[in-house]
Amino acid sequence: MRWNELLLPSENGGSTILSYNLQWDNGNGVVNVNLVGYSTPYLHPYFTVISGVTAGALYNFKYRARNVYGWGDFSDEVTLKAARQPEQMLPVQTLIENNFVKISWDYPNDNSDTVNEYEVLIRESDLNTYKSEILYCDGRSQAIIQKRYCLIPMTVLRAAPYSLQFQNYLAVKIRAKNALGWGLYSDLNSL
Repeated sequence: MRWNELLLPSENGGSTILSYNLQWDNGNGVVNVNLVGYSTPYLHPYFTVISGVTAGALYNFKYRARNVYGWGDFSDEVTLKAARQPEQMLPVQTLIENNFVKISWDYPNDNSDTVNEYEVLIRESDLNTYKSEILYCDGRSQAIIQKRYCLIPMTVLRAAPYSLQFQNYLAVKIRAKNALGWGLYSDLNSL
C-alpha cells in the first residue's frame, strides 16, 4: 500500500544534482533515519514509503540534495499522516418514506483519515446531468455526516431541475472526502 509521496527539490545550486537524501523519524519523533540517497545516489523526484508505517500515524520528514560541492542544507521538516483519500463508496440505498425519498449510505473505508464531507449527486430527467441537492442533502452538514442519510421531499424531485415523473428511476451516486481529498464516486443505485 502506498502511503505518502514526497516531492523532492529541483533547485540544483548551479550544478547537476547527484543525489537526494530523504530522512524520516520512523515514528520516534527524531528525524535522523535515512530512507534513501545517502550512501547510494537517488535521483527520482519522489519517494514512496511502503513499509514500517502505521495507518493513521504522523511521521516527520526532511530532505536535502547533493551536487559536486557537497550536501545542501536540510529542508524544514514536513509532517505527513499515513492516510489517503477515502475508498470508492458502496452504492447508496434509496427508500420511499411517506412523501420523502430517504437516501442513505454506509461509512466508507476512510483510509485512516476521518470523512469530513459527502457529495450526493442525483441524476436529472435528461439521464446525463447530475446535481447536488444541497438544501435537503448537504454533505457538508455535520448532521448529514453523522447520520449518513438525508430525506428529500418528492415534490423537490418532481420539480426542476430533476423533473422526475412517476416511474422514472431515481439514480444517485455518492463520494466521500477527508483531509487528503475526494474518493471515487459510487456506482449508481436506482429506486
